[in-house]
Amino acid sequence: MLKRDDELRLSARTQKAYGRCSECGDGKLKITEAVQRQVAREFGFAANIPEGLEVMRCATSMFPDDEGVRESCHYYRHNIHVPCPISVGDTIPDLPIISCSGGRRQLHELCGAVEHPTLLLAGSIT
Repeated sequence: MLKRDDELRLSARTQKAYGRCSECGDGKLKITEAVQRQVAREFGFAANIPEGLEVMRCATSMFPDDEGVRESCHYYRHNIHVPCPISVGDTIPDLPIISCSGGRRQLHELCGAVEHPTLLLAGSIT
């Protein structure tokens, strides 16, 4: 299932669909879910799609020591995550913050009015 998921996500058709999505919103998430639903049906989960999705999405938790499972997972092989170069207590650089509507401000400008420590969380669901 994981290999098929990866194959479909990397297909020209799916990549083209991803390319039509903006970076904001849940368009890419919907495309990914459609791919995973297709895979679930192909592997016999047509009567219980949620179970098929769970199997794919939890495979690394169910088989944590299986190198083949990790190597087959699209999100492991294509993850661009790197360790954060900023340590606790460091001064955060003045990074540009770009809103979904295209507006641009600087991080220090957004946090400058705050007189107490600021917790900054960021992530991606794609």
